[in-house]
Order: sequence, then structure tokens, then C-alpha cells
Amino acid sequence: MEAERRKLMEGRRFIDEKELAALYGVAVQTVRNWRFLRKGPSYSKLGRMIRYDLDYALSFMDAHKVKLEKHSP
Repeated sequence: MEAERRKLMEGRRFIDEKELAALYGVAVQTVRNWRFLRKGPSYSKLGRMIRYDLDYALSFMDAHKVKLEKHSP
């Protein structure tokens, strides 16, 4: 069982709300507000501990890019 769990977790990194805020360049309170409002990246909660999957946090940011039109001179 432990070997299976390790294999699943291999290569995955989880970050806390302070690291997520730093990654996104926002205040920690903004991350907390997103959780309260059910916005922002999904998270895992174990007791009072909240963690974000780093890969998912990065994909969430990529998924919310604003595409700009090219302007011809």
C-alpha cells in the first residue's frame, strides 16, 4: 500500500497558501477570499491544513490567460 502511494505521489509537489500567493503575485488574503468564494485553483484540505497541487496551480493560471488580437500596422 505504501509503495502504491509513493508511486502516485512521485513527482508531485504541494504548496501552501503563502507559496501560492507568492507564485501568483497576490496577497495571502486574496487566496483565502478565493477559497471562501469557491474561485481560484482547487485545493486539498486535511484537517486545517490546506495544500495546492503545484502542477494544477500552474495549469489554472495558463487556463485563464487573456488572448489578445494581433494588430497589423
